[in-house]
Amino acid sequence: MRREKIAVCLLHVPLSRNERKEEFDPLLVIEAPSKREVEQEQKRAALRQAETFGRLIAMMEAEEKRVKVTPNQMTILMHLPQHHQVSIGELAALLGRSSPATTKNVQWLEQKRLVKRVVDEWDRRRILVSLTDAGRSVVHAPSE
Repeated sequence: MRREKIAVCLLHVPLSRNERKEEFDPLLVIEAPSKREVEQEQKRAALRQAETFGRLIAMMEAEEKRVKVTPNQMTILMHLPQHHQVSIGELAALLGRSSPATTKNVQWLEQKRLVKRVVDEWDRRRILVSLTDAGRSVVHAPSE
């Protein structure tokens, strides 16, 4: 990875004609992020902004339907259509949250019948989460 360095210095005025203009003593050298790093951070910021906007719209639509969900729970509902069935651990990793916090949110959503939990047929220790029809209607509610 290539990093550029930025040197901050005071204005240098040559004292004689023999002194070369390229010579200066930097007071401070700062490592600047590469263009690629800046672009990646801008993309991440745009995705976070779009996700926040999407959650806000979905929450407003859910409120209209009298379904009370928190922003974290709405994020879970919005991620589930992209993954047919997903484990709690995978869901927590996707959302960048802890497994216990994700488990509590999934339990709440299951009580409201918005998601269902089933045991994985291949690994009985694994619990898979998927949307119910009611959960799909909250996520895919038509905009007015």
